[in-house]
Amino acid sequence: MVTERLRRWLPLLAALIWAGVIFSFSSIVSSNLPDTPIWEALRNPSLDAPSLPDAPSLAAVPDPDVAMWEWITRKGAHILTFGVLGFLVAAAAAALQLPRPGLTGWVVATLYGAVDEAHQAFVPGRTAQATDVLIDAIGALLGVTLWWYLARRRRRPIVR
Repeated sequence: MVTERLRRWLPLLAALIWAGVIFSFSSIVSSNLPDTPIWEALRNPSLDAPSLPDAPSLAAVPDPDVAMWEWITRKGAHILTFGVLGFLVAAAAAALQLPRPGLTGWVVATLYGAVDEAHQAFVPGRTAQATDVLIDAIGALLGVTLWWYLARRRRRPIVR
Protein backbone atom coordinates (compact mmCIF):
# COMPACT_ATOMS: atom_id res chain seq x y z
CA MET A 1 0.00 0.00 0.00
CA VAL A 2 2.67 2.51 0.98
CA THR A 3 4.80 1.68 -2.02
CA GLU A 4 1.83 2.11 -4.39
CA ARG A 5 1.03 5.51 -2.88
CA LEU A 6 4.70 6.50 -3.06
CA ARG A 7 4.87 5.34 -6.69
CA ARG A 8 1.94 7.60 -7.54
CA TRP A 9 3.24 10.73 -5.79
CA LEU A 10 7.01 10.44 -6.20
CA PRO A 11 7.05 11.73 -9.82
CA LEU A 12 5.06 14.81 -8.73
CA LEU A 13 7.51 15.43 -5.90
CA ALA A 14 10.42 15.14 -8.36
CA ALA A 15 8.75 17.64 -10.74
CA LEU A 16 8.15 20.10 -7.88
CA ILE A 17 11.75 19.82 -6.70
CA TRP A 18 13.01 20.39 -10.26
CA ALA A 19 10.74 23.44 -10.60
CA GLY A 20 12.30 24.76 -7.38
CA VAL A 21 15.79 24.25 -8.81
CA ILE A 22 14.79 26.21 -11.92
CA PHE A 23 13.35 29.01 -9.76
CA SER A 24 16.49 29.22 -7.63
CA PHE A 25 18.77 29.51 -10.67
CA SER A 26 16.59 32.16 -12.29
CA SER A 27 16.65 34.14 -9.03
CA ILE A 28 20.41 34.73 -9.22
CA VAL A 29 21.09 38.46 -9.49
CA SER A 30 23.15 39.30 -12.58
CA SER A 31 25.90 40.90 -10.47
CA ASN A 32 26.49 37.45 -8.97
CA LEU A 33 26.91 35.89 -12.41
CA PRO A 34 30.41 35.73 -13.90
CA ASP A 35 31.34 38.74 -16.05
CA THR A 36 33.24 36.68 -18.58
CA PRO A 37 31.59 34.36 -21.08
CA ILE A 38 31.45 30.68 -20.21
CA TRP A 39 33.88 29.71 -22.93
CA GLU A 40 36.33 32.42 -21.89
CA ALA A 41 36.88 30.51 -18.65
CA LEU A 42 37.94 27.47 -20.66
CA ARG A 43 40.89 29.28 -22.16
CA ASN A 44 44.21 28.28 -20.71
CA PRO A 45 46.34 31.33 -19.90
CA SER A 46 49.47 29.17 -19.95
CA LEU A 47 49.09 28.95 -23.75
CA ASP A 48 49.78 32.67 -24.22
CA ALA A 49 52.50 33.77 -26.63
CA PRO A 50 55.93 34.42 -25.16
CA SER A 51 56.07 37.80 -23.53
CA LEU A 52 57.43 40.28 -26.09
CA PRO A 53 57.51 44.06 -25.50
CA ASP A 54 54.49 44.96 -27.68
CA ALA A 55 52.93 41.55 -28.37
CA PRO A 56 49.32 41.17 -27.17
CA SER A 57 48.39 38.14 -25.10
CA LEU A 58 46.45 35.47 -27.00
CA ALA A 59 43.82 35.55 -24.23
CA ALA A 60 43.29 39.28 -24.93
CA VAL A 61 42.47 38.70 -28.61
CA PRO A 62 38.68 38.68 -28.99
CA ASP A 63 37.23 35.44 -30.28
CA PRO A 64 34.16 35.96 -32.52
CA ASP A 65 32.96 32.42 -31.85
CA VAL A 66 32.81 32.89 -28.06
CA ALA A 67 29.53 34.82 -28.17
CA MET A 68 27.95 32.25 -30.45
CA TRP A 69 29.04 29.32 -28.25
CA GLU A 70 27.86 31.11 -25.14
CA TRP A 71 24.43 31.67 -26.77
CA ILE A 72 24.26 27.99 -27.80
CA THR A 73 25.22 26.93 -24.27
CA ARG A 74 22.63 29.16 -22.61
CA LYS A 75 19.81 28.15 -24.96
CA GLY A 76 20.85 24.50 -24.72
CA ALA A 77 20.56 24.81 -20.95
CA HIS A 78 16.99 26.10 -21.41
CA ILE A 79 16.14 23.13 -23.64
CA LEU A 80 17.68 20.62 -21.25
CA THR A 81 16.17 22.20 -18.12
CA PHE A 82 12.63 22.40 -19.47
CA GLY A 83 12.97 19.05 -21.21
CA VAL A 84 13.58 17.49 -17.81
CA LEU A 85 10.61 19.41 -16.38
CA GLY A 86 8.32 18.33 -19.23
CA PHE A 87 9.41 14.71 -18.76
CA LEU A 88 8.83 14.82 -14.99
CA VAL A 89 5.43 16.52 -15.25
CA ALA A 90 4.27 14.03 -17.89
CA ALA A 91 5.45 11.15 -15.68
CA ALA A 92 3.64 12.70 -12.70
CA ALA A 93 0.44 13.17 -14.71
CA ALA A 94 0.60 9.55 -15.87
CA ALA A 95 1.25 8.28 -12.33
CA LEU A 96 -1.73 10.28 -11.08
CA GLN A 97 -3.77 8.88 -13.98
CA LEU A 98 -4.64 12.30 -15.40
CA PRO A 99 -5.98 12.37 -18.95
CA ARG A 100 -3.45 13.16 -21.69
CA PRO A 101 -0.31 13.19 -19.54
CA GLY A 102 1.93 14.20 -22.46
CA LEU A 103 -0.14 17.27 -23.24
CA THR A 104 -0.35 18.07 -19.53
CA GLY A 105 3.44 17.83 -19.22
CA TRP A 106 4.04 20.11 -22.19
CA VAL A 107 1.46 22.73 -21.15
CA VAL A 108 2.57 22.85 -17.50
CA ALA A 109 6.29 23.04 -18.38
CA THR A 110 5.68 25.73 -21.02
CA LEU A 111 3.52 27.81 -18.68
CA TYR A 112 6.16 27.44 -15.97
CA GLY A 113 8.75 28.69 -18.48
CA ALA A 114 6.59 31.77 -19.14
CA VAL A 115 6.14 32.41 -15.41
CA ASP A 116 9.88 31.91 -14.88
CA GLU A 117 10.70 34.47 -17.56
CA ALA A 118 8.24 36.94 -16.02
CA HIS A 119 9.90 36.30 -12.65
CA GLN A 120 13.30 37.14 -14.14
CA ALA A 121 12.00 40.59 -15.10
CA PHE A 122 11.93 41.39 -11.37
CA VAL A 123 15.43 40.07 -10.64
CA PRO A 124 18.03 42.88 -10.77
CA GLY A 125 20.08 42.75 -13.96
CA ARG A 126 18.00 39.96 -15.52
CA THR A 127 15.51 40.29 -18.36
CA ALA A 128 12.49 38.37 -19.58
CA GLN A 129 12.69 37.22 -23.18
CA ALA A 130 9.84 35.76 -25.22
CA THR A 131 12.35 33.74 -27.25
CA ASP A 132 13.39 31.95 -24.07
CA VAL A 133 9.77 30.91 -23.49
CA LEU A 134 9.69 29.50 -27.02
CA ILE A 135 12.94 27.63 -26.41
CA ASP A 136 11.56 26.36 -23.08
CA ALA A 137 8.47 25.08 -24.94
CA ILE A 138 10.69 23.25 -27.44
CA GLY A 139 12.64 21.68 -24.58
CA ALA A 140 9.42 20.66 -22.84
CA LEU A 141 8.19 19.09 -26.07
CA LEU A 142 11.41 17.10 -26.41
CA GLY A 143 11.15 15.93 -22.79
CA VAL A 144 7.51 14.90 -23.21
CA THR A 145 8.38 13.11 -26.45
CA LEU A 146 11.09 11.15 -24.64
CA TRP A 147 8.63 10.30 -21.84
CA TRP A 148 6.04 9.16 -24.40
CA TYR A 149 8.58 6.99 -26.22
CA LEU A 150 9.77 5.34 -22.99
CA ALA A 151 6.24 4.87 -21.63
CA ARG A 152 5.09 3.32 -24.89
CA ARG A 153 8.10 1.04 -25.01
CA ARG A 154 7.49 -0.06 -21.43
CA ARG A 155 3.89 -1.07 -22.21
CA ARG A 156 4.81 -3.00 -25.36
CA PRO A 157 4.94 -6.76 -24.77
CA ILE A 158 8.23 -8.51 -25.39
CA VAL A 159 7.99 -10.75 -28.45
CA ARG A 160 10.46 -13.61 -28.73
